[in-house]
Amino acid sequence: MRQNLLLFLVLISGGIQAQTLLQQQSFEGTGTDIFAANGYTATTIDPATVGPNPAIEYFERRMFTAVTGGIGYVGTTQGLNNRQGDYTWTGEGVRGTGQTNVRPAGTVTLNTIVNSQNYKSFVITVAFAAPRGGTFSGFGNNQVRVTDRIRIQYSFGGGVWTTVAMLMGNNALGANQGADFQQLTTLSDSTNVANGSTPTGNGVVLDQTYRDITATLPSTALGANLQVRVVLDIKLVEIAFDNIRVTGVPDITAKP
Repeated sequence: MRQNLLLFLVLISGGIQAQTLLQQQSFEGTGTDIFAANGYTATTIDPATVGPNPAIEYFERRMFTAVTGGIGYVGTTQGLNNRQGDYTWTGEGVRGTGQTNVRPAGTVTLNTIVNSQNYKSFVITVAFAAPRGGTFSGFGNNQVRVTDRIRIQYSFGGGVWTTVAMLMGNNALGANQGADFQQLTTLSDSTNVANGSTPTGNGVVLDQTYRDITATLPSTALGANLQVRVVLDIKLVEIAFDNIRVTGVPDITAKP
């Protein structure tokens, strides 16, 4: 009885606090995408305007087709499992297809959470998939290099963007074999391995089933006007992401 009473007192005093959903984005909508009115902004790359490689250079919202379930370049018949709704965001050749970057990385930025100062212990979850299959071995797409990076970032009050989780290719430059992404334990680009080396991290194989990548913000990440974004810094890799969720725990400490 005494133990049950103690557990009850802990629960009612906020000792165990559940995460509250503050924001969710699965890119749904009808007609042309109205971006900010739908809860986000993005740097779109329209394949109709990129020149000689429209099939493999794009960064945009796409709808799953009823016929094939595919979302990729012409000829893709692969579907994606565990998806949220009818739309997803997808990109390939975002920075170009050659050795030199011809464009900035693609970003999707969620609208500001203006009351984030009332929360703490933030968690960002994003579902990622590879429309062309696991280990990127199909369709000649076996070029997930150490220069290919996917970042989840956050910012408070319009300040500096901080990377809280990153996936990075594990295939050395010049190699010609199947390659995967690694979820790095080191998040700073400046301290990552040099190009041509294999990164150290827990292995993440993206395939045609969306898998959640979860990033927990440090306890010091507090303040108003929280923003979250996903950055695709990739070339010859096709990546889809969807169902971005931001959660936090209500902060019941007295404010000055």
